[in-house]
Amino acid sequence: MNKKIRLLVSVLFTAALFVIGLCSIMFLTENKQSPIKYRDFYHKDEQYDVFLCGSSHMMNTVYPMELWKDFGITSYNIANSTETVATSYWVLKNALDYKKPKIVVLEIFLAGDVKVMSGNEAFLHNFFDELPFSQNKIDALKDLLPEDQSIAEYLFPFSTYHSRWAELQEMDFQKDRNLNKGAGAMVGWFQGEEVVFTKKKEAPSKTGVEYLKKIKELCDANDIRLVLLCSPYLAKKAEQRKHNAYYEVAKELGVDFLNLIDKEVVDYETDMFDRGHCNSAGGKKVTDYLGNYLLSTFGADFFDDQTGKEAWNADYEEYAADLEKQLAAENNLYNCLIRLSHDRFACEITIKQGSDAAKDPIFKKMVQNIEGAAVSEVKKQKCDVMIDIRRSGSDEVIAHKEFDTQTVLNATTK
Repeated sequence: MNKKIRLLVSVLFTAALFVIGLCSIMFLTENKQSPIKYRDFYHKDEQYDVFLCGSSHMMNTVYPMELWKDFGITSYNIANSTETVATSYWVLKNALDYKKPKIVVLEIFLAGDVKVMSGNEAFLHNFFDELPFSQNKIDALKDLLPEDQSIAEYLFPFSTYHSRWAELQEMDFQKDRNLNKGAGAMVGWFQGEEVVFTKKKEAPSKTGVEYLKKIKELCDANDIRLVLLCSPYLAKKAEQRKHNAYYEVAKELGVDFLNLIDKEVVDYETDMFDRGHCNSAGGKKVTDYLGNYLLSTFGADFFDDQTGKEAWNADYEEYAADLEKQLAAENNLYNCLIRLSHDRFACEITIKQGSDAAKDPIFKKMVQNIEGAAVSEVKKQKCDVMIDIRRSGSDEVIAHKEFDTQTVLNATTK
């Protein structure tokens, strides 16, 4: 009998080691973007006034922690790269199994004729990997993926990632979380061609309209208000004509459509990361625009729920501390100015007369973006640009930076 017990214990112990080892391997090799983005969404006991849905144009442009600090609006950004409106329908339908917002703001950049962007099926992992198993998850994958493509890799992603050993990075060994409630922020500068605006329109895509109607029906069934959004980007006329078609669609659905391409919300000379995406300075402006729209349209009382206020304030301070950490590590002049456009910071900027920075119109416009900046020019200075950075309302210098701008973007940091 003792031998049988010892054998049973040995088998159970070996099985336990196997399970622990397998779980460890699964954690190391999994795609970290999905758990980092959605861990708080599924596991924190908090509700949200607003869901922010759509493609990377939403994901990197509207910042929930800023909506909280400046407008008292709680939100989560559940948008993902290359996410079509058809995909957004299923992302929203699955998300509603866990949280019930008052408003859904849906960005419609990819309201086209395809359900999933061809060649970008892998981006579906960014939402579905962390999503718990459910019938809605199965239904979503069956609808979105081609009939000849198996849904197994999305239900059991270990089969996809188990061979990622050569790709492991530092983040794979850490249990990080998204401090901005699902949003990203792109820091960089892109100077594109001037946008030529048009009010002309063409017929909207049948698939886009079909899934927008499904989203509206889903929102109505859950007593949720729907708002459509097109984030500002360097849109060509042909792209604008596609977006302009959704004014009529929005009217038919009885919802507002905020097409920000030609609304002078951002400065296209300074606020773009690339042709399609705002940088964080532009994103802050879009977030402010949306926050003001939500308060003026629905009223402050609509969002006046103080439940969890202390927790949200603590989350904001953690988020803001990370902004400071990123700014302290920044060694690119333009990127430093982009980060300084956040109202968390004030600064004193001294510029050497005759330097490239003193002559550079983009540098000057970026400085004008910084509300808390005191700017002066000096004849003699050991570097072209010197910046002392403080928190707004404080005299304590939290970072000192010196830049040599012979090539403007090259920098050294102290």
